[in-house]
Amino acid sequence: MRRTAEDTAATRAALVDAALLAFAHDGVDRATLAGIAEAAGVTRGAVYHHFADKDALLGAVLGETWDVVAGPVWAALDTPGVPLATRLEAFALAWLTALHSDRRFAALMAVSMRTAGTSGRSRRRRPASTRGATGCGRRCPGPSSPPGRAPPPRTCWPG
Repeated sequence: MRRTAEDTAATRAALVDAALLAFAHDGVDRATLAGIAEAAGVTRGAVYHHFADKDALLGAVLGETWDVVAGPVWAALDTPGVPLATRLEAFALAWLTALHSDRRFAALMAVSMRTAGTSGRSRRRRPASTRGATGCGRRCPGPSSPPGRAPPPRTCWPG
């Protein structure tokens, strides 16, 4: 049976959503592609049709769901003309509300924190106790340095 573009997109979206929940529940290292396929209601072959491996699926989970799932929460910070304290209060309220009422948001936060600063083989080699303990790798403002010297590298979360 020939699949339509809509069917293909729906299968991919189901895999990304199932992977998000599996990675949050089981951890990236323990979640299996077979289990993700089963949760999505597709074959394991469908996983490999859309993603080369688990790392590619993780990349899609983090890359494709962040704006959709967490974007509305972060939007509270993007209100020009509103005092910073008011924006931060709105953000904190939106973040806590989403964390407790939106399972996809809670899952995305869990996966993001567990995988921050890691990828592929380096993620698997790190001890479980240190996974998620580092930043996202994005440069963030840090302390000023003496003239002629670069500031020390510093990372922050979320990315």
